[in-house]
Amino acid sequence: MRIRATIGSLVVVFVCTAVGQAADLKTFASEKYGFSVAHPADWKTGPQTEHDLMPGDQHPKGVQNAFQFDCVPDYSRPCSVLVSVHEAKPQAFEEFSKFFKGMVGGMFQGAKVNPARKLTVNGLEGYEIVYGEGSFFGKTRLVVFFQNGKRYSIVMTSGMEAADFEKDAPKYEAFVQSFRVVK
Repeated sequence: MRIRATIGSLVVVFVCTAVGQAADLKTFASEKYGFSVAHPADWKTGPQTEHDLMPGDQHPKGVQNAFQFDCVPDYSRPCSVLVSVHEAKPQAFEEFSKFFKGMVGGMFQGAKVNPARKLTVNGLEGYEIVYGEGSFFGKTRLVVFFQNGKRYSIVMTSGMEAADFEKDAPKYEAFVQSFRVVK
């Protein structure tokens, strides 16, 4: 276990260093919603928004809180990361995977949904699904953590070009690996 954690830490340092070469990293923290995440300093952060992301979500006042990061600062092509937080009961991996696959299949007909996988980031067990290839929105990556009665969702999209998604993957991986629940 210690070797696996050490290797994981080395990968995170390598990915963060590679991303940091283009721009220094900056930390975004929301004390109110209990998380922090590092991102390249040249990414633009948008205002906090409130909206429903997943059908059937039950929120106070029907909203959740989302924070957007634009990862191509000149907007020459689409690339954004959205972190959303709201109250939710934890779901087992199989339950969440089945629910999400059904939801995506209904919303993005013809879109490919890759098998979900489990991952661990800074002690948090999470789920990851890559979906949307072949849809209007293009390839999208979702990582979800359930902690302290909340669901933290991180969504990355780079538009319709698969090459752009692959180009942005190291930035997104560093972003995900830096995610922490702080309360």
